[in-house]
Amino acid sequence: MIRLGRRASLLVALCLLTSAATAYAECAWVMWSRTITVRGGATSSDDWTSVAAWNTKAECESSIDRALTRWKNKGRDSLAEYGVDGGTVLMKFKNGGTSFMTYTCLPDTVDPRGPKGSK
Repeated sequence: MIRLGRRASLLVALCLLTSAATAYAECAWVMWSRTITVRGGATSSDDWTSVAAWNTKAECESSIDRALTRWKNKGRDSLAEYGVDGGTVLMKFKNGGTSFMTYTCLPDTVDPRGPKGSK
């Protein structure tokens, strides 16, 4: 009877470990954009923005490819001229400023803005 209890305990422990590993493997992937704006030769802003979440890294990276294609096709408008160099979107504004936007995919457990905490 004691042997049966040990087997049951071992089976429960194994099930818990398996479910925890499965939960970790199923994390979402978040597409982030980092935009750095330069005016007068100095960085005036450096901002991270979450764009969308995907179930897999491959889906997230495919979304980045689609976003870069849209930027390549944008060309220019009344405010700026746009271009893509590798994985970075370049925006040259008519007011003289320039922005660089880079996309990246990170697990939903990672926030590129750093840890949140009280100050």
